[in-house]
Amino acid sequence: MPSPQARHGFGALIAALAVMSIVLLIQGLKGDAIAIGAGLLTFAIVIGLVGWRFRNAATHAPSGASPLGEPKPATAPPDGHIRFTVAVENLSPTRIAELWSDLCRPNSEVTEAFRLLYRNFTVLEGNRFRFIKGEPQATAALLADVLSAAAGTPVRTIVEPAAERTPLWS
Repeated sequence: MPSPQARHGFGALIAALAVMSIVLLIQGLKGDAIAIGAGLLTFAIVIGLVGWRFRNAATHAPSGASPLGEPKPATAPPDGHIRFTVAVENLSPTRIAELWSDLCRPNSEVTEAFRLLYRNFTVLEGNRFRFIKGEPQATAALLADVLSAAAGTPVRTIVEPAAERTPLWS
């Protein structure tokens, strides 16, 4: 697939040849036989280049199939890790988002517990934290410790029942 600069350059070349063809044909109408020949030649070149471009684009058109195969749903990860969700029970979703946002700021002090959590963390939705791998019960306890330290109050977490091993893909 040509870059945008290459496509623009090709278009500019065709436009320049088309203008030159028109100028030469106009000069040829004034009685210059060489200008008529040169104008017809450049016109033929323009037609050939445009035809080549359209034929090339048609044969290299992207098909509906992905080069990597069929897309797979995100609920069935290919790596065989345990995907799980940990829910925070006694904090509001707004407060959880504020605490997590403060922990993720570039200038905040990062603890080793937060690093371990963040390494496997994927998304926060309301009061639910999604993780891509790890031990669900240990991660829930670690999340409770980190959020308790940030909030200054005890935090309870539970692992949602969807924690199960995903199939290994070959």
